[in-house]
Amino acid sequence: MTVYGTTSQPAPHQRPRRGSSRLAHVARWGLAVLGGLAVALVLAEAAAAQEVAGDLTNEFRLAAGDWVARLRPLAQRTFALLAGIEFAVSAAVWGLKRETFDGVLGQFFLKVALVSFLFMCLTFFDTWIPAIVTSFVTAGQTAAGVAELNPTEVLELGLDLYGGMMEQMMGLGMLLDPAATFAAVWGGFVILIAFGVIAAQLVILLIESYIAVTAGVFFLGFAAFRGTASFTDRYLVWAVGVGVRLFLIYLIIGIGMGVAETWTAYLADIGSLDYFAAFRVVMGALVFALVAVIIPNRTANYLLNGASFGLAEAVKMR
Repeated sequence: MTVYGTTSQPAPHQRPRRGSSRLAHVARWGLAVLGGLAVALVLAEAAAAQEVAGDLTNEFRLAAGDWVARLRPLAQRTFALLAGIEFAVSAAVWGLKRETFDGVLGQFFLKVALVSFLFMCLTFFDTWIPAIVTSFVTAGQTAAGVAELNPTEVLELGLDLYGGMMEQMMGLGMLLDPAATFAAVWGGFVILIAFGVIAAQLVILLIESYIAVTAGVFFLGFAAFRGTASFTDRYLVWAVGVGVRLFLIYLIIGIGMGVAETWTAYLADIGSLDYFAAFRVVMGALVFALVAVIIPNRTANYLLNGASFGLAEAVKMR
C-alpha cells in the first residue's frame, strides 16, 4: 500500500514471532520431560516406602515374640527385690507409728495379697495385656467393617489415585496441555505424601502396640515398691492409650479407604483432567491425612489426661 509516495511496512506487532513459538515448543517439551521424571521418581519412592513400611512392621512383630520370654525373668527379679524393700519400709513405718498388733497384722496380709496379685499379673502378662489392646483393635475392626489394615494397602490406594491422575494426563497429551501435566504430576505427588503420612501413622501405632504388649512386661517389675509403682501405673495408662488410638485409627482409615476408592472411580469416569476434580481429590487426601493424625492423638490425650490406676497409693496403703 502506497501513501504519499511511500510504501507502508507491516507494524512491528504484526510480524510473526518465530522465536517465541520455538521457545514455547521447547518449554512444552521441558515440562513433559520434567513431568515424566517426576512420575518415575515418585513411583520409585512410593515402591520403596511400601517395602520399608512392610519390613518395619514385620521385623517388630517377629522380634516382639521373644521380648516377653527374655524380659519377664528380669522383671520378676526386680519385682522380688523391690517387694523386699517395700516390706522393710512398711515395717519401719508401722513401728514408728506404733500401730497395734492387730492393725499391723491386717495391713501385712493386705499387702501380701496385693503384692501376690501383682506378681501373678507379671507372671501371666502375655495373657491379659495383649487381650486389652486386642479388644480395642477388634472393636475398631467391627465398627469399621474391615478385617485388618496394613500400611502397604494404604500406600497402594495412594498409588491408585496417583495413577488415575496420570491416566487422565496422558489422555490429554503431555505436550498439548503442559499446565494439566504440571497440575497432575504435583497434585498426585501431594496425594502420595498424604497417604504416606497416614501409612506412617499406622506403622507407628502398630509398632507401639507390639512394644506395649511385649516389652512392657519389664515395667510391671516396678509395681511392688511404693516409690516405683508409678512407673507401672503410667505404663498401664499408656497401654490403654495405645489401644484407644488403634481403635480410632481403624475407624478413620476403614471409612477413609472406602471414600478414597470412590475418588479413584471418580477420576476414572471423567473424560479429561478436570482441574476442579483434581483439586477436590487432593484436598480430600490432605484432610484425610490430618484427620488420621490429629483425632486419635487428641482423643487419647483427652481421655487419659490425669488418668491413674492408683497403684502407688494401693501399695503404700497408709
